[in-house]
Amino acid sequence: MHWKTKAQLQNLVSLLPPVFSERVYYLLQTLAGRVRFNANSRITSLQTAHSLLEQNGYTVRGKKLIEIGTGTIPIVPICYHLLGARSVLTVDLNEQLRPSLTIKFLEWLNQHKQHLPFDQSRLKNFMDNVRKFPLTEALREAEIQYLPGSDARNLPFKDDSFDIAVSNRVMEHIEPRTVVAITNELDRLTTEVQLHRIDYSDHFSHSDKSISRINFLQYSDNQWRKYGSNRYSYVNRLRHDDFTHMYSNEGFSFIDYPEVDESCDRLLKEGFSVARQFDGKGRNVLATTGAWFLLLKR
Repeated sequence: MHWKTKAQLQNLVSLLPPVFSERVYYLLQTLAGRVRFNANSRITSLQTAHSLLEQNGYTVRGKKLIEIGTGTIPIVPICYHLLGARSVLTVDLNEQLRPSLTIKFLEWLNQHKQHLPFDQSRLKNFMDNVRKFPLTEALREAEIQYLPGSDARNLPFKDDSFDIAVSNRVMEHIEPRTVVAITNELDRLTTEVQLHRIDYSDHFSHSDKSISRINFLQYSDNQWRKYGSNRYSYVNRLRHDDFTHMYSNEGFSFIDYPEVDESCDRLLKEGFSVARQFDGKGRNVLATTGAWFLLLKR
């Protein structure tokens, strides 16, 4: 589907009352074949996260974690449980968890268990519980708590209730001032570190391969508003330097791992034109389409 057609559909669906809007959008995704997960990609991402934590002297084993942005499948909480976490709380603004998709993911995990770095006894116990109980109960048995309808700027927990906070491709979907508020709240709640994976790419390029991962940088905010301002397509379009400045201004020490997309760099070198608001940024910044941030406890 052409990305502009998708944007128009998302705009229309977002006008419906929330309870109907979510159902219609999920149905449209199902009909279009978009309700699926790339398990290999997600597991690779999680392994990278685990590796970055360990490289910097942190471990999830025996720790209490909090995740921001559960999504449709609680992949991150389940995998951290299988890596030895003591408990994982996962919060989301909207209730999007889909048990059927989660079961499919668990079946995939079980089929590939010999090639994954997980605690095999924990995986067996978890799969046994999934077969015996409803998913929510199986998650509770694994010390995974799901809290939809949560405002991550103000969570009902005491200071230092958790050890580590994580998010995966969430912060780019949040307004900048809210990113700041959530980051500060997570600092209040954790004793050790935050790890965030941020996807700076044009998300329409994930499904429409005819456009580049920086396609949206050619549009001003006013121009982009008609395509990417609804609840399903919103991304803040912040670049890597915006995040580094934001975290620095909040007093965080951090380690960042930016990822430059060579094809985007080449496109910019060949003369790809960006909107005036991005003009002052270097080619290296504009071609950065993803990053990991390790935020140290203040």
